[in-house]
Amino acid sequence: MKRSLGFICLLVMIAILITATPILRLSDVAPVAFAQAFATKPLYRYQSARGQYLYTTDSKLPPGLSDGPWENEGVVCHVAKGPNHEVQTTAVYQLAKSDDFGVHYFYTNKSDEADTAEADGWTRQGIAFHVSPKQVPGTVPLYRLYKPVVPAKQKDKSWLDKIGEFIAGPEFTEAGAEVLQDAHFYTIRKDELSIARKSGFNLEGRVGYVWETPYPPPAALAPDLIVQRTQADDTSVTVVLRNQGTANTGGVKYEVALSVYDDKNNFLYKLHQPAPGLSPNQSSQVKFDTGGKSLMGKRYQVKVDEANVVEESNEDNNETEMLSGPPLRLKAPAPNDSGLIPLVLDLKSYHQRTQQAGGAQLHFADFVIAIANAKDFPKDAFVPLTILPSEYCGAHESNARLFAMVGWGREGKDTAAILKGACIPLSSPAALASMSFSIPEEKGDVGLIRVEIRDRLTNLMHQSQIIKVGAFGVAEVLVPLGCYEFLGRPDDFYCKNKTAMAACENLQKKGKPIKCRITTPKP
Repeated sequence: MKRSLGFICLLVMIAILITATPILRLSDVAPVAFAQAFATKPLYRYQSARGQYLYTTDSKLPPGLSDGPWENEGVVCHVAKGPNHEVQTTAVYQLAKSDDFGVHYFYTNKSDEADTAEADGWTRQGIAFHVSPKQVPGTVPLYRLYKPVVPAKQKDKSWLDKIGEFIAGPEFTEAGAEVLQDAHFYTIRKDELSIARKSGFNLEGRVGYVWETPYPPPAALAPDLIVQRTQADDTSVTVVLRNQGTANTGGVKYEVALSVYDDKNNFLYKLHQPAPGLSPNQSSQVKFDTGGKSLMGKRYQVKVDEANVVEESNEDNNETEMLSGPPLRLKAPAPNDSGLIPLVLDLKSYHQRTQQAGGAQLHFADFVIAIANAKDFPKDAFVPLTILPSEYCGAHESNARLFAMVGWGREGKDTAAILKGACIPLSSPAALASMSFSIPEEKGDVGLIRVEIRDRLTNLMHQSQIIKVGAFGVAEVLVPLGCYEFLGRPDDFYCKNKTAMAACENLQKKGKPIKCRITTPKP
């Protein structure tokens, strides 16, 4: 009987312990286990030449991306390495669109919001990265901001040509934020958040939660050298290096290499320059001098630490893609005995637009042009001519000595029958560096433009070459694919592979006035 009572007591005690012990749930250990389940990778921020932002986990961008060159602004934060169903990571979708303000990228963690954006003209480009849907130890919010179109600047696109002056450099500054419009911006930093909101950006919430530093923490700190941006002039290349790693380069002596190629990507020569020691997130400039060898029409590539003497956390992002040097310029003939100056016309930008007027749709072609050899005009040619009566040029009377008259015609028509278009008075040499005008179109049929400058004192008419408008911008697309301009002609291409040739022929079929030929491989 005593044994039975003892056994019963034991069973009762076990039952009490089981009842009193709480069940271990995922939520009870989530704060630590949730974070430990993640592995992260860097999220990089790039800014285009037109000010728009791209966020990607790739340390190198694919060649030929529109609106280049894109500046690598370094690591913004660290995101989940991939989908993790155990802790339910959230996918962030990338969408893109292109308009007068450049190529835009938009990111959202909501599939329905991505669907709505697609209906509004955005193109869904898949999953860009993954974030944590809730805040766990070590994470911070990733904020999304948007700055709408500034009404006062909606019709004035001239500021786009100068935007590079404001956005240069890796930092998000008030001057850069102020000039941007119709732009999305993502950040974890409170100082950038403050600058953006002061400059007209609206906070649209959080995309999710991300890490400020890699997780799990790296075993050892190490530098990570990149070529942040380059600038090629006629006989020099300026390179900005950046250490986006977590340690300085130490006392190791390393170099930067500049390789120069011809327009067919045949190697010509290589130069080396010593590189400076860099702390984490520090940038520095190195300049190459070609010794008088022109880079016009050439291609080049820059590599930092070519000999791999610096031990880096990432050894695969030291080299740029193949970049283009300054474009070949037509050499202006010297003024002849008659005093005529053959003008070298340079087409800077070209946009087509439609405007509603009284229920009808009007079509316009907007141009920005320049005269490359403006220096051939003497300074006194820009002094107001008061000895003669003023004349109408454009919408107003002017006493300028020089009037620029822009003519236009249709592709395939008699080029001698170019019609007179806009008139622009020239009061300084700077006026020849950027002339903006619009031409009414009929179904987008402006195919040729030419400029004549009338000297009211001498009655001479200086004339430029004729430019085919339809070929504008084609080289920017075809050259990265493997085509090159034959003899510097912007409408005549030789392509070195079948993919490039197919792209050229497709543009030709779509109406671009270009010639396409494929090079014959050497036996």
